[in-house]
Amino acid sequence: MRVAGLGCKLALCIVSLCVLGSFLSEGGVNRRTDLRHPFSHDIPKPYAYRWLPRAAVSCAIRLVPEPAETALARWAHGHPQVAKLCDRFGWDAARLSDLLATSAVLLIALLGFAVAIAHLVGQLYITSPQIRLAASFGAVAALPMMFGYMSYVYDLPYLALYTAALGLRAARRWLGYSLFLAMNTLTKETALLLILVFALHYYRSLPRKLFAALLAAQLVIYISLTALVRLFFHSNPGQPLEFHLGHNLTMPPFAWGNAMAFGVLAVAVLRDWHEKPAFLRHGVWSLVPLLAMCFFWGLLDEYRDYYEVYAIVFLLVFHAAVRCVRCPNFRARAADSTHRYPGVSW
Repeated sequence: MRVAGLGCKLALCIVSLCVLGSFLSEGGVNRRTDLRHPFSHDIPKPYAYRWLPRAAVSCAIRLVPEPAETALARWAHGHPQVAKLCDRFGWDAARLSDLLATSAVLLIALLGFAVAIAHLVGQLYITSPQIRLAASFGAVAALPMMFGYMSYVYDLPYLALYTAALGLRAARRWLGYSLFLAMNTLTKETALLLILVFALHYYRSLPRKLFAALLAAQLVIYISLTALVRLFFHSNPGQPLEFHLGHNLTMPPFAWGNAMAFGVLAVAVLRDWHEKPAFLRHGVWSLVPLLAMCFFWGLLDEYRDYYEVYAIVFLLVFHAAVRCVRCPNFRARAADSTHRYPGVSW
């Protein structure tokens, strides 16, 4: 059993590497700046505000010794296939060490996302480690459907942090959740959706005083950190918001294939709706303000803008899929129960 478990984890790492390759090659990674300087005042807004993943990548890059950087650059120039691969990913072969360091951070984020999905499933369902592992595999393997246009270096870290926050909130580990809310706030402004869905889900299930205290604490964290970040980067070029209303109004209609795929997705999400955990049913409502924001300040057909609901929608579909195969060891926990266990048991 231990050997089988190690094999499954190795397989998950291989799948994550394949997904990372797709992430880097599908449109490349729009860095918008030299990742060695995450706090530069030349970074355009609103990307300047999303500094936490940039800082992590910068630390990883600086950990590479200078002789190793030079040796890697020479090796890349001496091997045309490596230089061609760097070019495909939109990187200068002379900065191969930067690509490897960035890839390491993004791979850690992908694996962290897999662990966060498993943890979230464990909080919402009474099920086996195999089902949790299957959910991790499925969630990671389905990610390339979200890639397109131009990816950003903060995308995968944000997905991992946001999903981890959902799991901690489901477990009612408020201190850990508050910490991850802070990290999400320093990664992307749409972390506000965590607070909105918290209010929707826990308004009736928590004692009023505890609910009010937790809501106030979250608002203080989000508002104070957002204000500090915007104050620090106030002199950076660009606007705090990018308006894309023109694109969305003139966007051609979706192809029939895409329309059919959305229809199948909607059926899977709605199937056995009242049997699915209230946590997920309430969480999917974050899609409403997310679509409204994307209509004005995002691209409706850029799926990376919907990472906030990715884990929620995936688990709603996963629930329907597991029910279709009639897996006996899979049922939703009672609405007010949580499952606390150290780490993640695969």
